[in-house]
Amino acid sequence: VWIFPSQRRGGRMLYGFDVTDPSSPTLKWRVGCPNMSNDTGCTTGFENMGQTWSMPMVAFLKGHSETTPVVIVGGGYDTCEDANAASPACTGRKGTGVYVIDPNSGARLAHLPTTGSVPADIALADANNDGSVDFAYAATTTGEIYRIDFSSATYEPRAPGSWGIRQVAHTSGAGRKFLYPPALL
Repeated sequence: VWIFPSQRRGGRMLYGFDVTDPSSPTLKWRVGCPNMSNDTGCTTGFENMGQTWSMPMVAFLKGHSETTPVVIVGGGYDTCEDANAASPACTGRKGTGVYVIDPNSGARLAHLPTTGSVPADIALADANNDGSVDFAYAATTTGEIYRIDFSSATYEPRAPGSWGIRQVAHTSGAGRKFLYPPALL
């Protein structure tokens, strides 16, 4: 039994715990940046992680493995978004992208980049009902929706190096932020 909590406003870290024996839980891994105000001590490959608002989603991706799941999580929230302005002046924005993580080791399998920060949960879709996620959708603080292709349009699994991400929708006008995941039908 493994648990993957995020910190929300509390920090820029994700954790993996093994609680198979509840009387003796163990820390499997932690990734991200332990310092809220700078990138000192960040895990390699996770320097861009923002506040970890997104709930880590456990999923199977056939292009990765049919027996070993992954953890999929939004890149996080950047406090520059807290500015009371229609369009905050965020430079060096944190949390841009979606991370795919090995649940056993915490190793970064992929970082799929976006323009805005991704504080929301990632919406997962198993389009052909085979138990493996084919597509995922991420919403950003810059008013964009991205689609992640873990499979081809004909549901053929893609290998990790072939996973793609592209913007499929956006708002117009300043200050339109998405902070919650899109619903899928």
